Amino acid sequence: MKDRIRQETISYSKQKAKERRSKMATVEAKLNDCQKMGDQDPSPENMNMFEVLKTEFELQNDYITQGEIIRTRATWYEQGEKKQQIFFKFRTFQRKEKFNSEDS
Repeated sequence: MKDRIRQETISYSKQKAKERRSKMATVEAKLNDCQKMGDQDPSPENMNMFEVLKTEFELQNDYITQGEIIRTRATWYEQGEKKQQIFFKFRTFQRKEKFNSEDS
């Protein structure tokens, strides 16, 4: 019984992760396209669409960061390690750099 529940949980999690990656790739592609359109024609509609997509992209990144925080807390609990704020600051910096490099 436990094995069946475990198998179902794993398959469900993989399916959700695949959907999340697909959505993230779609949003990122739309964001890049919208940025190019905004560079060519900086109309209010294009800028508004860019801001909406940027917000959605940031929400997706926040979800990923929350997952990393939970996994890190589990590791701290299991191994008795102390949390390292440098890790989270680095990830935040890394994501901002990725986003800013796409803006250029």
